[in-house]
Amino acid sequence: MLRTDSMSLVQRIIVGFAVLLVALLILVGVSYVSITGVQSDLNKVMDESLPIAKKASDIKIEVVQQYESVVAIFSTSKAAEVEDQRKQFVAYGKSINESLSSLPKDVIRNNPELESELSTIEKVRKSFEHQADSLIEIRLNTIETQEKINKETRILSHVDRRINYYLDKYSSRENLSPEFLLTLEGLEREAKQVLNAFNNYMIDGNTDKLKKGMDGMDIVIARRYEEIKSYDTNKGKLFSLMLLPLLKEINDPDGLFHLYLNEHDNDLKTDLLLDHTHKDIAQLLESVSAFVDQSRLIVAAAQKNTNENFGVIKTTMFIVSTTALLIAILMPVWMATWIRKTLSQFREVLLNLTQGNLKVRFNDQSKDEFDELSGYLNGLVDNLRHVFTSLNVSADEMMK
Repeated sequence: MLRTDSMSLVQRIIVGFAVLLVALLILVGVSYVSITGVQSDLNKVMDESLPIAKKASDIKIEVVQQYESVVAIFSTSKAAEVEDQRKQFVAYGKSINESLSSLPKDVIRNNPELESELSTIEKVRKSFEHQADSLIEIRLNTIETQEKINKETRILSHVDRRINYYLDKYSSRENLSPEFLLTLEGLEREAKQVLNAFNNYMIDGNTDKLKKGMDGMDIVIARRYEEIKSYDTNKGKLFSLMLLPLLKEINDPDGLFHLYLNEHDNDLKTDLLLDHTHKDIAQLLESVSAFVDQSRLIVAAAQKNTNENFGVIKTTMFIVSTTALLIAILMPVWMATWIRKTLSQFREVLLNLTQGNLKVRFNDQSKDEFDELSGYLNGLVDNLRHVFTSLNVSADEMMK
């Protein structure tokens, strides 16, 4: 421990200012370290946490928009508009991929929760985009099929009117052979079954009833057509204008029967894909939301850490500043008190000396300037006492 009684006045002043300087240096050092830590935390928030949180929110919005572009294909019956929605879907997917690629890899690797959710997002997105692409293709096929159905329905309607007209026309003639009339009756019955099957499907959409109504009708009607041709070539040519289109609607891949089956198959596939798509988007949004929440937690943690560092800075600066202030106050007070006390003793000795008391002595145990002055003062008192003693001795001798 530093012995103040062995220090000079100048040394004590220097020590006091040195202690004050050390306190100030500590204050500066603590402030620098704390501010550097806060700056590092702020940089982490601004350069890492906040960008992740923002990108995560943007990804969530774009995922919803991408899903809406898929849903929008069912609100139009135009292939061009479906293609426009496909372009938007692809554009959103590209933007999402860019956002995912721009996420800081180091931060993701250092956070297991973020890494896990990101892995889930990438996995589910592949499934979602595959299902959505299939939906778009099926929707385009459905629109094309519907256009063909509309076209073939108009043809069938025309065929229906012509068949009914000519069957009524020829079945009422008396000069026809009984065999030909039987053929016409059978043809009427079988054509009516086919036409009713088509009409019923337009009402109830029951493919089982449609298949049942079409079962074997192509063979029977084709046989009726051959019978008509064998009876009368001209009538065969006439009925070919009706029966060949009707057979086409039954047998041809672009005929109404197969178009209806294709439409029904597309509806089944669409329902299945929509179910998978709904599940994928629900899981995808759940993972994206969890990713957003986790990124916000990182931001909140970084902000909390920054606030805690600010608290440490405030507390440390208060303690160090208070200590420095106390030193700045107490050191001068202590030194002033010490000097004042010493000067008071010095004054008392001088006052006694002026009153003729040569027995006083100035006792100062410190090793400083006042100790040196006390030595001079005590030496002066000793000299004066010696002079007065010599004068008294001389006076006594003169009186003898």
